[in-house]
Amino acid sequence: MADNEVSYTDRIFSELPEIRILVLGKSGAGKTSLIKEAFKVEGIEGTHDERGKSDINKELRSPENPRFVVHDSEGFEAGETKNLKIVKEFIKERNERTDIKDKLHAIWLCIRTPRTGERAFETGDEEFLKFVKQDFQDIPIVVVFTQYDKLVGQMKYKMAGERDSNTQDVDTKANTIFNEACVDKLRSIGSNCDQIPWEKVSVNPGYQGTCRSLIELTSKLIDGRLHENVWLLSAIAQRVDADLKVNASVRFGIKNYWRNLASSNHFDGKPLARWLEAIRKDVVEVWNFADDEKILCGNEFRGMVFRSIQDLGKSDASSSDTLAFTQDLPTIVAELNAEGSTNLSPLARPPPAFLDWLFGTYQVKELPPATLRTLMGFIVDLTLVLERLFWTVHNRKFSTVSIDAVHKAFNDYSASTSDKPKSKSAEVHEAIREYVKGLTPNGPDRAYKEVKRLIEVHRFVPVVQKEYKEPRFRNGKCTIQ
Repeated sequence: MADNEVSYTDRIFSELPEIRILVLGKSGAGKTSLIKEAFKVEGIEGTHDERGKSDINKELRSPENPRFVVHDSEGFEAGETKNLKIVKEFIKERNERTDIKDKLHAIWLCIRTPRTGERAFETGDEEFLKFVKQDFQDIPIVVVFTQYDKLVGQMKYKMAGERDSNTQDVDTKANTIFNEACVDKLRSIGSNCDQIPWEKVSVNPGYQGTCRSLIELTSKLIDGRLHENVWLLSAIAQRVDADLKVNASVRFGIKNYWRNLASSNHFDGKPLARWLEAIRKDVVEVWNFADDEKILCGNEFRGMVFRSIQDLGKSDASSSDTLAFTQDLPTIVAELNAEGSTNLSPLARPPPAFLDWLFGTYQVKELPPATLRTLMGFIVDLTLVLERLFWTVHNRKFSTVSIDAVHKAFNDYSASTSDKPKSKSAEVHEAIREYVKGLTPNGPDRAYKEVKRLIEVHRFVPVVQKEYKEPRFRNGKCTIQ
């Protein structure tokens, strides 16, 4: 894009580059592990050197994920009041800041899930919750009961000798003890603390769904209380919840570009490829992959998307220009590298019909069906491929994007099988053609709803092991806002 064409995410990042979270809890509560899991990073800069000691004013970040900043505070020991006063003053001071980027966007109070007979809350925890509930109701807060798997493990050990006991019995017993020791106690604190949301989490294998539930809950609280851009940053920063990524892609990256498509002059007279590049940049930013080699910014990735949607560029299924829209990846990448220049050998270039489709200008008053199909296909294909890439990378802890993973995501989306001879991409493109055929003159502006529908219907449902609250699907499929 030209320098004067600033993407939506760039505008947002200039005012709000990261989500700011206060994480409180005693040493050993698993705060650092929770942060690393939620944002998928291996290291956090600025963490305390002496175990259990932290400076609440210090901003903790990770170069592996620049979209979050954390303030770490020690928990509240029995009979201790000094740290409670420090935390209160910190929250008050942050709340008085003018810039939204400097305010607190969420608070996680981390309480280690108590074992049998242990106490969940110290007096300081209770006083803190009353303070926040009474004076700072606009700041989203979640009580996070960490290391829940340890309680399950304790129950499993105790019930090992019981005849006919099984995993479900262990889970039921652990959940009963948890509710009595944690949830009931939270409800009994008073001062409306029974309304404070909570989640039980573990970062260990088999419990990944609990971290996703925490992220989902935090995001919902932010969405109901703070500026919508804070919600967007919460979706971008986290790296465990694909539902949030898709919702953010649709709600911001796609909807903002699609609004008033038929009347906007933002891209009037510019190449279609540049229009699509702006969308690609914003949608990729939303997914916030660890991409050390900048693969998702490169022309090979762009070429894969164009190769995927090129069939939508021809006028109809029986068009004489069918061969023009069957270009291989190296040819498309070469054209993108040259950006439509005439320096390439004519023998190495695709037919004029393809070049006109890729580098032709976008005209407001004359939006051809092929252009509308291309826009719709680009957005749907890009979103669904990135979701598949998310799950590929997600299965490799803290893994960065690789070109092999990208190819796998595209192949999964475009491949057919003996059980399903028509691929997902073929189904999507067929639906787009049928939709565009019946459009009225004002149809392009309403095409956003069809794009949203196609993404929801064709989302990837991963095969996952049994986890708590995982996966969160309705009627067998994921849903988006």
